[in-house]
Amino acid sequence: MILSTQTDTTARTFGHLQAVRMIAEAGFDAIDLSMFDEPCNACFFEDGFEHYVQAIKCQAKECGVYFNQAHAPFPTLKDGDAVFNNKRF
Repeated sequence: MILSTQTDTTARTFGHLQAVRMIAEAGFDAIDLSMFDEPCNACFFEDGFEHYVQAIKCQAKECGVYFNQAHAPFPTLKDGDAVFNNKRF
């Protein structure tokens, strides 16, 4: 059995890199990368996001866990919020 949890609250509180370490130390095998809300997850929508994602991936590997799932950001659209919507599409 694979024991997995999401990064949501932990990443919002401590940042993604520390969240990965804490999740691994808690005994989980795998991680659901939760890109639910901003500002915590704004880094996934900015230039250079590839470097940030690689850092998270390296952290997971060093900690002996892996990402078995990811949740896309939501809400995907906000009525009347062109700035938010343009970032999504």
